[in-house]
Amino acid sequence: MGTRSGLNRLDRSTGKFERHTSDQNALSGTGPDDNIIHCIHEDSAGILWVGTDSGLNRFDPIGNKWKYYMTQDGLPGPVVCGILEDDLVCYFGLFVYRFGSCDSSPDVDEA
Repeated sequence: MGTRSGLNRLDRSTGKFERHTSDQNALSGTGPDDNIIHCIHEDSAGILWVGTDSGLNRFDPIGNKWKYYMTQDGLPGPVVCGILEDDLVCYFGLFVYRFGSCDSSPDVDEA
């Protein structure tokens, strides 16, 4: 579950939530790049794509690894407010910066 205070993940075996925040992780690869989570998409491979105020995050729940895509990686703006997957397993983030928007397809190499 995405919130304005990070990402909360339910451990179904215990019924408890595990919180992932940027405050404690600071781009170390162990949490989101920003605490403001706008959207989450689980792709057909089980990878979670997380849109934040600072970019697009890729989370591999099996390896518990995070990878970050930001403006310096080619995103047209920092805020990611929607994520879609098409029939060809290509990934498109809907990025909004000020009043503009565009489609983008980030590199999906393994994290």
